[in-house]
Amino acid sequence: MTWVRLDDGYFRHPKIRAIGRDGRALHLASMCWSAANLTDGVIRRSDLPLLLAEADVKKSAVAALVAEGAWVEHPDGWEIKNFLTYNRAAEEVEAERAEARERMRRARENKRARSPEHRPNFGESSGNPDPTRP
Repeated sequence: MTWVRLDDGYFRHPKIRAIGRDGRALHLASMCWSAANLTDGVIRRSDLPLLLAEADVKKSAVAALVAEGAWVEHPDGWEIKNFLTYNRAAEEVEAERAEARERMRRARENKRARSPEHRPNFGESSGNPDPTRP
C-alpha cells in the first residue's frame, strides 16, 4: 500500500481554492491514482476517464488544474506539479517492496530450517515447574 502526502493546509492554498470543487476532487483522485500505480505524478490521457469517474467530475476540471498550474502538460498527458517533491518515487517504493519480499523470504526459510521438534511456546505452560504440586 502506498500513501499520499497532503499538506494540512491543502484546502486553504490559493491555487487549490482557485481550481474549484471539481478541480480539487480531480486533483486528489489523481494524486491517489499516481501513488497507487507508481506513475511518479504522471497522468496518462488513457487514465483520465477513470479518474474523472472516480472524482465524479467533468473533463472541464482538467482545464482548471492546468490553468492554475496544479497539472502541467506532459508528453503522455499531464504531470501533477511537485508530486515527487512530497511523495516517494516509484523506484523508491519498488526498492522497499523488494527489501520486504527478501525479508519475508529469509523469515520463511528460517522457519522451515528449524527442527521439527521445535515448537513455539506462544505463552503456554511448558509443564509444572514444581513436580511436588499437582
